[in-house]
Amino acid sequence: MRESRHQKFVWTIRHDCALVDSVLALGDMLADPIRSYPRTKFWASVSDELHAAHNLARNSRQCRDRFNLLFSRALLVPVELRRSPPLSSSIPLSSTSQTTTTTTGPMSRVPVYDESSEADSPIPSEVVLESRLQMCVRRFRFGNGRSLELNNNSNNSSNSSINTANAIDRISTVPGLATTATSNAPLLDSPPPPPRTGALHELIHPPDSPTQTPVTRPEARFADLALIHSQLHHVHAVLGTLTTDVAQLKAQVAQLQQCLPSRDSGGSVENKSRGGAKQE
Repeated sequence: MRESRHQKFVWTIRHDCALVDSVLALGDMLADPIRSYPRTKFWASVSDELHAAHNLARNSRQCRDRFNLLFSRALLVPVELRRSPPLSSSIPLSSTSQTTTTTTGPMSRVPVYDESSEADSPIPSEVVLESRLQMCVRRFRFGNGRSLELNNNSNNSSNSSINTANAIDRISTVPGLATTATSNAPLLDSPPPPPRTGALHELIHPPDSPTQTPVTRPEARFADLALIHSQLHHVHAVLGTLTTDVAQLKAQVAQLQQCLPSRDSGGSVENKSRGGAKQE
């Protein structure tokens, strides 16, 4: 079997903390709208910062996908559930830089590079990563199209969040206090983000069901009923007058029909008498 041409990078807690630190350091660049400052430039800057400050080689797409995964877990999964399983299916960390090999066949070995080159620096714990992700929850949000944006409501609590993260970093450097900080670290509740549209935001914060407002119907008043009654009485009187007129017209028509046959019979008798007189 052929060896893979590209290195298989494994994300560890150290790498995740470095990535989150780079995003927090460059977060002010997201203040510009997407049209004037595309997010591809932001993730390219994060990749450069990750390489310059932490000596980690990750491209912009790897940085974006990994941070979106961590940020989505911080938004969707509670902190208690995130602490039980590890955040990544990575190999155990070591204090020195080493290269391990994984056997893919009976004769071939594929190298897997572990970029933990900082031998003297302490290994960040999950508490440090969780505190920094909570800072990201307060500072960032997902906009339309799953683009990372600044949360406008996070300006007041940014300083306190930074101080808390620095205190946890100092505690984690002491070997004796690292375990106590892991077990007794307070869990900070993140404020709800402002209302946004999009599939992810609706999944995190479902919209409230629309309340049905009762339809108010106008109540019938006594004045309206009296007016309607008077109008009906007037219509009834008009109908009675018309009925009387029609009855009179029918009587006149009947009288005229009776007068016409009598006149026809009288005229014929006179004509016969005149004709007999002429013959005589």
